[in-house]
Amino acid sequence: MGAEVARLRSESDGDVAIFGSSDLTVTLLEQGLVDELRILLHPVLLGRGRSLYAGLKDRIDLTAGAMTAFRSGNVLLRYRPSLSDRAIND
Repeated sequence: MGAEVARLRSESDGDVAIFGSSDLTVTLLEQGLVDELRILLHPVLLGRGRSLYAGLKDRIDLTAGAMTAFRSGNVLLRYRPSLSDRAIND
């Protein structure tokens, strides 16, 4: 899967986006194929739930980017994985 995403990135001038697949995102994070995470935060407390990146084997430090607050109360957070955490792909 990672090889296919790497191929798409190398052949495309645009971005490759993933919506709603935490398992795929974890796989691509571990392979160093994620340039930016965009997390849309909704102002609701559930009290329990599934971890957003369950299954992530190692810690990945993030660098904060832009933040956008919407009138609805939603907040869009942007993060970039630290360069030292990115895997080296052959």
